[in-house]
Amino acid sequence: MLYIVPSIDVEAAHGTSPFEQMILGEIEKKEPFGVFKIANILSKYLASGTFFIDVYEYKLWGEDKFKKLVTDLLSLDQDVQLHTHPSWRWDKRDSHKLNLYKTKNSYLDTNSDFMAKLSLEQQKEVINHGMEKLYKWTGLETVIHRS
Repeated sequence: MLYIVPSIDVEAAHGTSPFEQMILGEIEKKEPFGVFKIANILSKYLASGTFFIDVYEYKLWGEDKFKKLVTDLLSLDQDVQLHTHPSWRWDKRDSHKLNLYKTKNSYLDTNSDFMAKLSLEQQKEVINHGMEKLYKWTGLETVIHRS
């Protein structure tokens, strides 16, 4: 038997409304095309995927949005795991206002945008923080991490 587990990176750092556009997929006034579209398609076929959530974006878009996001995905029998982008760097494709916002509100400073740039101790700290957030929001232990 062949097992296929779709994995979906869930992150939003670009656009005019990053969380709504890149995660929820609200790109037109029609139906959304984001993570819940994927989750509903998987559920329709009695399948599940692993949604790797960049939890550190709660510092950018709000903790309530991320708690609702992960609990709603779990309610659709999807798997939620940890994805790490501890910060977002300046991106010329984004507006000046968004870049300033990300600079001011990212979990770590913008020079710490990749886990490979962090010391082992810093990496452990970042991962532990992400695991704690997911546990706080879901009551479930994190078993998979994607950097």
